Amino acid sequence: GVPWMEAGRLGSKLFTFASDSASSLSVGRTDGRVTLLTNSYQPVTISMRTTVCDGVTTYTSISVSTNLLPSTDGDVDVGDATGLALKPVMVGSNVQVPVFLRSDGLLKSFEILLFVDSNHLTVTGCAVGIDWLGAFTCTINDPI
Repeated sequence: GVPWMEAGRLGSKLFTFASDSASSLSVGRTDGRVTLLTNSYQPVTISMRTTVCDGVTTYTSISVSTNLLPSTDGDVDVGDATGLALKPVMVGSNVQVPVFLRSDGLLKSFEILLFVDSNHLTVTGCAVGIDWLGAFTCTINDPI
């Protein structure tokens, strides 16, 4: 007969998981459990390797976008809510870059400073979203 083995131990012998960006997401080496850690400007690849009974090893992978929305009061996130936060664009084209601010209703005043490389991006304006109920003032390149 076949000796009984716990499913977890069997999985740890058959499957190995990995990520090509451990700073953006962690992947449990033997269980494949994924934890998002931070945003990434490019897709992150999660891979799985398995070795079957005859010794043949197979690989598969998937690319994912690690893109977190603000999770706590006062947290800020820049970029689109889904997919890559900042999508590739053609040189010279205009793009809107959303800025999300998480407020649980207690935040009364704040300032967000965004620093951009002026060789690659020029800020031309800013606008408040439809779900913002308070006052809004935008300052570009002043005092910095």
